[in-house]
Amino acid sequence: MFLVVRLRACSLREADVSVPLSLSQDVVRQHFLLKRAHIRKVVRGWLEEAKTSDTRGHEAALKAQVDKLEVELKKLGPSPCDAIEEKEKEEAARVAAEERATRDAARAETMQQVLAVLPFCTSDQVLAALEACDYNMEATINRLLGVD
Repeated sequence: MFLVVRLRACSLREADVSVPLSLSQDVVRQHFLLKRAHIRKVVRGWLEEAKTSDTRGHEAALKAQVDKLEVELKKLGPSPCDAIEEKEKEEAARVAAEERATRDAARAETMQQVLAVLPFCTSDQVLAALEACDYNMEATINRLLGVD
């Protein structure tokens, strides 16, 4: 693990996109511009892993390098990929909202069905039992009746 820790920190340190690279500078800039989202995703994963690292100072050192890299990535300006990524985020948010609405409607229907079967229970009791039983109606009813 120590080798991985060192490689990641060195990779970020050497990935300094602000260093002039003569004729290939535009190519390198375009590469980082187009891969910016992927690079950010990878280094965020590295930071998450670093939180559980046994290596003293690893997370702080990696965070410092990520912060420097982020400054340089921002300097690159807008990417042609930004519009695509924004549309993907909007679509993902829309799908998530639809899934939440569908799930919430199903949960409300399940709650009404349980209340119809067990009218002596309160809404709070049913809701707590539904959550405990992952919205499984049969398990919820059994739980409320004390049947195991």
